Amino acid sequence: MHHNFVVYVRHAESEANVIIHKNKKPLTESQEKMIHSYTDPDISELGIQQSKITAQHLYNTIVKMNKKDIIVWVSPMKRTLRTASYFLDLCPNSIKVV
Repeated sequence: MHHNFVVYVRHAESEANVIIHKNKKPLTESQEKMIHSYTDPDISELGIQQSKITAQHLYNTIVKMNKKDIIVWVSPMKRTLRTASYFLDLCPNSIKVV
């Protein structure tokens, strides 16, 4: 019997997340505007590490399950493409990218 499964992965920490979390006080109106105008932030240094760890874990799980056909859906946002790229780099020959 063939079993399918779905895995959802949220993008890693973005540069906008860093701005929000560094600020211990409520954001000022100008900070809010700046963050909301930052529509396509990249991932942070921590986000890169999160992406690599998640990619390796997901890859190891897929290998254990002997999955061959995998479809990856990724939004066109920079942070999601970067997050997914670390997984795609691990298994370029066995992935169908949509």
